[in-house]
Amino acid sequence: MNNEYFYEDLNYDNTIQLLKTWKEGGEPKFGPQIDRQWSLGPEGRTSLFEIPHKAIDRDWDAEKKKWNDALAAKAAAAAAAKK
Repeated sequence: MNNEYFYEDLNYDNTIQLLKTWKEGGEPKFGPQIDRQWSLGPEGRTSLFEIPHKAIDRDWDAEKKKWNDALAAKAAAAAAAKK
């Protein structure tokens, strides 16, 4: 949402609350929006079988630039093909 945190397990009610918190100038709780930790839900672990030992960090601005560059190259190739 804000290129900094992830918000998971969103439904109508907690999405509205998330937006209201931002509108009021606050920073909502990030991560799961229900009572869940590290993919441990009512059915147990369904995607992560062990808790990661290090945080995975990605430069989202660099990823966005790569994506935009690829789109621009594709558009330029399509324009060149039309000539």
